Amino acid sequence: MASGGVPVGSERAAVLVIDAAGDERHVLAGRARRLGFRVVRAKTPEEAVRALQDPRRPVAACVLPPDLPVVDLRAALADYRARAQGPLGWVVAGARPGPEGLRRLGEADIELALWDPFPDAALRYQLNLALDDEPHVQERERIRVPLARKARILGRTHVRTAPLYTLSTGGAFIETARPAPRRAEISLELVLPDRDVGLRARVLYTNVPGNLRNERLPLGMGIGFEDVSADVERTIEQCVSTTALGLCVGDPRQARQRQNRGWLRRFVGGA
Repeated sequence: MASGGVPVGSERAAVLVIDAAGDERHVLAGRARRLGFRVVRAKTPEEAVRALQDPRRPVAACVLPPDLPVVDLRAALADYRARAQGPLGWVVAGARPGPEGLRRLGEADIELALWDPFPDAALRYQLNLALDDEPHVQERERIRVPLARKARILGRTHVRTAPLYTLSTGGAFIETARPAPRRAEISLELVLPDRDVGLRARVLYTNVPGNLRNERLPLGMGIGFEDVSADVERTIEQCVSTTALGLCVGDPRQARQRQNRGWLRRFVGGA
């Protein structure tokens, strides 16, 4: 649930996608809908205001273009907050702007970003963060990022390949319709950009039909790594740190020092 009481997991919560120009926003909205989000589109800042005031479909998060056509972006977002049915989360999505554009976004307190091109895993993850709908927000201690990579789950007689949804140095979430039972030990290989790494892990929780931990997550299982070697941990940490740079308006390594930032507490995590 988003802070302030908007039931994010219900049909009432919506993501507002604000257009700038072109059909790419239509494509982005369609991708979000296919991931299970309720989406409302606005073609202009004025339409966005009307959408935020509509009590029939409360908006809990907004996806903005990097070049939203307003004179004062910070003031415009403050006006959006004042008109909304509850608190709003923000994600900027589109082509990464230059230093002046990034400064403008940072001064408006926008932190979460989706720079083109980005996979569906990143779109799902960032929208969940903006909706404040990720599980165990306060339990996280490690940077966690979405990845469009693969994991190989090693059984006694066969190997299954499954998408890797999120990754941290402490664990991962693996998309699969057939997760191992909770507390089960598994062996796996992660297909990372630099090299494949082998790990042992334990299943911490599952997200399956009839027992959904979070309806915004894909079906699968959250796992915690066990007995990770220093070499493997460095490889994972490098992958996570590099990915995190593409998901923030600013530098997450600098922002980690600002412990009072709510978005950062949502961004860090284990499995």
